[in-house]
Amino acid sequence: MNAVLTHWSASFLALTAWSRASPVLAVVLFSAAGIGWHLPAAFDLASRSPVASAAEQALYLGAGVWFWLQVCGPGGHSRWQTPLRRLALLTVTGMTWTVLGMVLVFGSNVVYLTSASSHLRALTALDDQQLSGGVLWMGMMPALIIAGVVLLRGWLNDEDSDTAADPGRLASSRTWGWPATSGRR
Repeated sequence: MNAVLTHWSASFLALTAWSRASPVLAVVLFSAAGIGWHLPAAFDLASRSPVASAAEQALYLGAGVWFWLQVCGPGGHSRWQTPLRRLALLTVTGMTWTVLGMVLVFGSNVVYLTSASSHLRALTALDDQQLSGGVLWMGMMPALIIAGVVLLRGWLNDEDSDTAADPGRLASSRTWGWPATSGRR
């Protein structure tokens, strides 16, 4: 049992070290996975083929874990681990998934052939597609908002601790929008 825990903890540490390799790549891969598997050909293939469906789920899981490690994972004070940079990663991802959901919600044509050919349904294919788009669009918002609030709180705490450690930093780093000139009015 102890060997299993040691293996899992070593694997987790290796994963977190690897996950910091490229935060931008993590966001691009996560967003590309979402958009790519929602293209009509890939979506229909995943609904017909168990192998393609397993590949879709594995890519979502891997890219999602990598993305969330960038946003919520352990971090020092490296260039990409600041709360505002993490918030930027979160914002770009939220915008991407919002656009994808909006395309499905406001679309007036059935995009996915498997939805149109389903025999057992309570909704029309277009209604089903629009409802799915709404889930993509609004279903992820609570998680993004909560993570964003936590990141903003962390940023404010960092700012407060920096000011408390060096009270003169706030006054000495202030720059005005115009140069001071004496004698002119």
